[in-house]
Amino acid sequence: MHKSILLPVFIRRDFYQAATLLALISLSFALNAAETEQATLVETSQVSTEDLNPELTLNGILYPNHQVSIGTQVAGYVATIHVESGDRVEQGQ
Repeated sequence: MHKSILLPVFIRRDFYQAATLLALISLSFALNAAETEQATLVETSQVSTEDLNPELTLNGILYPNHQVSIGTQVAGYVATIHVESGDRVEQGQ
């Protein structure tokens, strides 16, 4: 009879300890979540449509895909060249 009275007391004590432990763990998670859920400030701007600058200046060396040698079938020499190196030329010039 003495053991049957003590058993419910142990069960109640274990239940209260487990409930207290669960409450402390829940409180700890709640406090930790409240600290980490602060808003992060970010800078925003208005979306707009603009034309892109089509001009692009680059430095480099151009290499041809194909290279050919041009020769004449008539003997002779070039007397005058009417353009300078780097000049733009057009067809028929």
